Amino acid sequence: LDEDWGGRGAQGVQRVGDAKDMERVLLVSPTLQEHAEDRAMGRLEKDELPQGWVDVFACAVESSRFHELANLYSRVGIVMKLNFGDFIPVHEDESYLDEVTLHELTLSKARQVYMATGMPAIAESTRFEITGIDGTPIFQCQPWALNDDIIEKRIQESQDASGMHSNRMAVYEAVAAYCDGENEIIDDGRVDMEMIFASPARATIARSAALDNLYKQLTRLLHLDLAHFEKPTDSDLTGGLSNSQHTEKIVGGRMLRDRILRDGKVLRGGIIKVSSFMNHMVDAELMDLCGVELAERLRGTMPNKVLTVEATGLIPALSLGRRLEIPVVFARKSRPLTISDSFQTMYRSATKGTMNELIVSTEYLSPSDRVVIVDDFLAGGSTAEALCKLANMARAKVVGVGVLIEKAEGGARASLSGYDIPIVSLAKILSVADGRIEIAEPDDPPSTL
Repeated sequence: LDEDWGGRGAQGVQRVGDAKDMERVLLVSPTLQEHAEDRAMGRLEKDELPQGWVDVFACAVESSRFHELANLYSRVGIVMKLNFGDFIPVHEDESYLDEVTLHELTLSKARQVYMATGMPAIAESTRFEITGIDGTPIFQCQPWALNDDIIEKRIQESQDASGMHSNRMAVYEAVAAYCDGENEIIDDGRVDMEMIFASPARATIARSAALDNLYKQLTRLLHLDLAHFEKPTDSDLTGGLSNSQHTEKIVGGRMLRDRILRDGKVLRGGIIKVSSFMNHMVDAELMDLCGVELAERLRGTMPNKVLTVEATGLIPALSLGRRLEIPVVFARKSRPLTISDSFQTMYRSATKGTMNELIVSTEYLSPSDRVVIVDDFLAGGSTAEALCKLANMARAKVVGVGVLIEKAEGGARASLSGYDIPIVSLAKILSVADGRIEIAEPDDPPSTL
């Protein structure tokens, strides 16, 4: 597998072309055309830039990638407001695109989005092809027709061809472009693989390379501050709730504390049994409310992914991820057949006293990620520390830890102190002496958002 992370065809920063270049249309987006018409007719409401933010961008990328970019660029104060992911050829006869390079195609998309919205624009295009050993294309799938089912079928056909798969290569090439009316940037990523390793999932490698390279160039060109929102407020560091104009009541922590005092039991060894509502039979509404409160308490850390462990950590993590609109990655305790390349580490279970393995596929954590770790319990800190290690292996940044129940006597905060990250718990158990559960008063009174 040959991964090219260096932007082999990158052109770097350049001044925009002449008016003819700017107006050259290679692909069209129906939703972009509709937006341009609404803007020309004055039918769009004028949006004010939120206080403390730097600028507002528009995109032309696939929808799942747009949410990742929105979280990534929010770190430097950029709001990703619009996305137009439906670019298609202008004519049914696509032969006019035969001589057009992927760089030209992607830059044309970025220019169109900029001209139609008036916002700095980022565009991305990915192409897949199967080539002979000499590099001659045997099959090619263009960006507007990229379909995992079609690609999977072609890969299977090439792998099944007797004596042929060793002489063929699968290639994903991605290009990312930026245009703001004055400057343009183009960068790319590419992955070449033997057919035996080919998979539609490998497209992520090329796309991430192109967009990460573009991000690095943009931070230099626009002098974007990588620590724009890096310093959390005092409220964030103490587990306070974020400021919001919503009026929704945040009650998860209070309800959880009440439920622990009512239904929790202390077992031998100081183990707290909460299986009647949390980790065996689950009170779904309570867990959802807890996930919402954790999300609001950690929102200021600006994460773009949640990292947890199967299986009980998934319960609050899914609610938190849904609230913040970010994906949830969970570490597996055993290796399934679907994971080949992975990050892995060991940790000791506080309840079972056994050593367990944690595994995360290399596909789902990257250096550009800002990760918040979520779990049900925090006692000795071994699980949370193992998750921090997995994130560090991927060179991702851990920005916070959120848990439902923390045992203050477990020493977890001390074991995690070296990571210098805020830790938020909804119920902090001070003591279980004589079988009686004592819970600390919350740092903040019940709030509304």
